[in-house]
Amino acid sequence: MDACLSRFHGSGDSHRGLAAINFLDKLLWTAQIDALKLDPAWNNGNPAGPITRGFAISEEIGQMNLTSPAYRVAHTAPSDFPTFVADLKKRAVEDGGAAWNQIRQREAIIAMDLPGEYRVTLAEAAKRVRAKLLVIIRRRTTS
Repeated sequence: MDACLSRFHGSGDSHRGLAAINFLDKLLWTAQIDALKLDPAWNNGNPAGPITRGFAISEEIGQMNLTSPAYRVAHTAPSDFPTFVADLKKRAVEDGGAAWNQIRQREAIIAMDLPGEYRVTLAEAAKRVRAKLLVIIRRRTTS
């Protein structure tokens, strides 16, 4: 499962005025990186077989952040929990290359801070971007 860059914080009236990735997003991606690296098969970056435990735990962490608790409760009966978890674990088997890929993607997203890199506001950074599609996600105002 790939995490979604979902929340930004920052305010125009702060001393920096820069957008930054939300603390909870960084915590999510850091936990997923840690889960992959703690798998014994990761072998300190020299994979020694399929990364099954790390991907299973990373997927469980991701699922807790993918939807709201209300959605999960409404769509998964308590009696379906064992099947739900078993399915996650069954699908969460990848090799070392996939682990490296997910780790590096998350590290890149955590480090991403275009406004900070250019020392400009988010609006000024957006003006500098030359792309066919630019998505700027508004800060959440409700919990």
